[in-house]
Amino acid sequence: MFDYCVNKAAFIDRMDLSVWSEPKPVLDQLLEAKSIGVLSSKSLYARSVSGKTPVTGNPIKVLYGKASRFPSVPPCRVIIRSEEVPWTGAQVNETMRLLFPAATRIQPVLAELTFDFKNRASVLYLYRHMIHGARSFVELSDLDGRTTVYIGSPKSPWQIRIYDKAKPKGIVRLELILRRNLLFDYGIRQPDTVVTLRSMELKSMFSLRRFAPARLAAATNGWRDVVRRDIVGEWEQYGGTAQLLCRMLRGRGDEGRLFPRSGLQRTVEKMQQNLIW
Repeated sequence: MFDYCVNKAAFIDRMDLSVWSEPKPVLDQLLEAKSIGVLSSKSLYARSVSGKTPVTGNPIKVLYGKASRFPSVPPCRVIIRSEEVPWTGAQVNETMRLLFPAATRIQPVLAELTFDFKNRASVLYLYRHMIHGARSFVELSDLDGRTTVYIGSPKSPWQIRIYDKAKPKGIVRLELILRRNLLFDYGIRQPDTVVTLRSMELKSMFSLRRFAPARLAAATNGWRDVVRRDIVGEWEQYGGTAQLLCRMLRGRGDEGRLFPRSGLQRTVEKMQQNLIW
């Protein structure tokens, strides 16, 4: 968590990169490097090296020694995370240059576009006020009462993860996990082009909305079933999701009018435009 990003700017918390390079990575460039063998019948690579980058001090993992015959599997895979500072494109390029000076291709295959909110909403508030294009969701809770919500599947082009990043401080994190096919569709084929996420259309994936009671009442005014009308009127009060109610009211009015964009959605869009990269 970075205090200067909270409610102000999005950042990339994790990125996976496929690397095409014939020479082995120059691993003596890493700090506190630890190398282990990971070869098994199910693994794609023979070795894994974890350490910190000299450029940022952020953690990094390098998988190399390709053990798969599939041509789609690259010679190396790199996983970077933002722990000391948010990664920028220049820092990623310099890190890759140090580790793979002879690389012919470096392609992002996963990026976690991350938003941290403070004192703006809870995990369940974000989930209940979100209209999204996913077909599945999972809500998990641990013994300490912390809740994590996954929207979308691990195999889909994108997935949302919402959880308490620092509950005592009131920090809730929303991560939009973008996978290879979606990144490729947006023209993100090298680290420099990740900056285009600042202008990526989010509405097709998710949007945070608010309930408009007067408009919802008008949309259900013709219903003969009074009980159903009352249920719609008290939907938010009883913790119902905007996603389900939107489906119930399909054909009863414009989605954007019945569920206007919330102030928190405008914050998300501002943070997206200020993406650190």
